[in-house]
Amino acid sequence: MIVSTPPPTLVTIPTETLETILQYLSQSDLCQCVLICREWNRTLIPYLWSTFSVCSLEQARRFGDEALRALKMNASLVRELHLGHRLLYERCLPWETIHSNLGEGEDLVSKRDSLVNLTRLHTLELRNIDYPVNRFDARITALVRQNPSIQCFKISTQMDASALTQLVTRYMPNLEDFEMDTMFRGDVKELLENLPEKVRTVNLRMVEHLTSPPTSGPDDTKAMARKVRSHHALESLTFSGLHNGQEEDVLVKFLESCSPKLKICSGRGCNLYTGNKAVAKALSSIGFVWTVLRKHELSYYISDNGFADIIANNPLTSIEVYTHCLGSMSVKTLVENCDNLTVLNVMEDGATALTGAHMQTILSRAKNLKSLQVHWLLDALKISTEDILTSEWATTSLEHIDFKIDVPRVHGQIADKDDRAEEIQSSRDVQRQLLRRLGQQKNLKRLMIGGMVTGHGSRHYEHQHNCLEFTLEAGLDELKDLKKLELLDIHHMDHRAGVPELEWMVKNWPRLSHVRGILDCLHPPGDTVQVWMETRRPSWK
Repeated sequence: MIVSTPPPTLVTIPTETLETILQYLSQSDLCQCVLICREWNRTLIPYLWSTFSVCSLEQARRFGDEALRALKMNASLVRELHLGHRLLYERCLPWETIHSNLGEGEDLVSKRDSLVNLTRLHTLELRNIDYPVNRFDARITALVRQNPSIQCFKISTQMDASALTQLVTRYMPNLEDFEMDTMFRGDVKELLENLPEKVRTVNLRMVEHLTSPPTSGPDDTKAMARKVRSHHALESLTFSGLHNGQEEDVLVKFLESCSPKLKICSGRGCNLYTGNKAVAKALSSIGFVWTVLRKHELSYYISDNGFADIIANNPLTSIEVYTHCLGSMSVKTLVENCDNLTVLNVMEDGATALTGAHMQTILSRAKNLKSLQVHWLLDALKISTEDILTSEWATTSLEHIDFKIDVPRVHGQIADKDDRAEEIQSSRDVQRQLLRRLGQQKNLKRLMIGGMVTGHGSRHYEHQHNCLEFTLEAGLDELKDLKKLELLDIHHMDHRAGVPELEWMVKNWPRLSHVRGILDCLHPPGDTVQVWMETRRPSWK
């Protein structure tokens, strides 16, 4: 980017206008703006440098000496530091002596002045930095120690588990959000129990609990570290990897240190709902109740009755579950306890006792429902038009719909014959009523009614024949109030949408960003649709 020194009149450009332009520039280009355009309104400087983010190799290579000088000059303004390549790691982090074991009483002695004196960070994100562990640990520790104000720390690169534990528990007193994407192979119990007391969210994507070797003697620092801090600010704990009874050893004392503010406790790979009783008791003691059930939190082999007990004994508002988990008892219990649901997501094709009729009952009872995703209700299990039109939906808050609707249609070559005109019109009248019901959901952002269906008595997937036409003649205009709609999915359907429908969508749905399936239909559209797509919305193809 080449920028010349602006004339004095350029200083009067509104800050909002410059910010609109500057948000599209890379960090290295922003550096050049600071170096070259010193006459620009100085109020922009904090905006330019509040976040420093260089994560790709190309960006790292473009980050030259002038850009580095600009960063050093404005280091005191940087609040967020996001690094994702070792070239930037080399340029931006302080050089310190290397200690592979940072014990109590040890201090880091400066080897040379920091390349960049970053001292006012509140966010630090380190991604994909491939570097020898011991040197990496020392330099990251040096950076963190000079930034005690860090509130958000995200790391997705390997780091020595012991060093990371000490880094987070000793040198980040103001930490509120902690996220780790890579494997932590170490003492998870020590890490959790010694987290700063201000921490609000903890997300450990993969952990392997390895108990540290015991220490001995009167100055047993390991025993001192076992004193659990209070974590009354914690709102969300998510992790994966604990199994084989490790949950009780790792979690009980930590959970007892939390408060009723803890609303999310999720463990991929361990069944917290029906698993360890000590963990359940610790959660109960702080008033924790299960309101969100995610698919990975259930054992794959959970029984129908076991799942029914979970639904019946917890005030669940959000349920994500695989179809194979739903038997007759759990489905019956789900329908009976659906009144407070906001999210229901049933995933993957498989045997299930759940039917379209059940879904319609849920729609007629769940007054707060925002998302209903039951894409895998196939064949006779689809939601029927009759079900929809013979009952009232309790909710007008739906934001995401993903299910198939069974609509009576006239098919084949006879579909256009005059002697079937009355039958065709009858089908369209029904479709208009159905679309009118969908059009009442004015908060809808995603309408997904397309998708493959199985042929009768086989596992062969084919286009859905009995579906909405999605034409103006069949009532598309009944959806005119869906001003928030962002995505429409009608793929693998026998839809008849053409250019008039596409023009109508563009005109009436201002937030629409994509339509899936215009060209993926039973009867391929004509050349006019192809041309319209290529010239008006090539990204929709």
